[in-house]
Amino acid sequence: EEVGIDRARLVLDAAEFEALAKGGRHRDALDLYRGDLLEGFHIANAPDFERWLDEERQRLRELAAQAAWNLAERDDAGCTDVERVALVHRAVQLSQGDEPGVRRGMRLLARLGDRRGALALCERFTARLRDELGAAPAAETLRLAAELRRPPEEASEALPSEPAPTAA
Repeated sequence: EEVGIDRARLVLDAAEFEALAKGGRHRDALDLYRGDLLEGFHIANAPDFERWLDEERQRLRELAAQAAWNLAERDDAGCTDVERVALVHRAVQLSQGDEPGVRRGMRLLARLGDRRGALALCERFTARLRDELGAAPAAETLRLAAELRRPPEEASEALPSEPAPTAA
């Protein structure tokens, strides 16, 4: 009547990934995260399972994105600037083009001295918005891109920051 799993005898990569990420071992977690949970797996006529699987995929993807952001943003993470740039791109990709995440990535790339990369990130996001949704980036994104296009000696000391979240 029941089926169980002896966790002492079975290693689940998703569970291990989650434990590493939540335990602050971001590099190890990202090394283990290779993509969506059960990618390509489908059970016909099981909408509750499909909904659960979609939610788990999203939750684990967000955890991986946060691990990448944590490493990219920490000056003491033991990463080179090249590694941090790669982590920014991975975090943005895992965030699936979340616009505040794109701006976060643009700011961090600019801080790492990669203004051209920050603008390229914005351009890819803008093209995707236009092509897939027929939309344009938010005003904050456009302001940030305009600031990044200015020569560094003319740019303001601090890049425009995100507005503070408003209480709901």
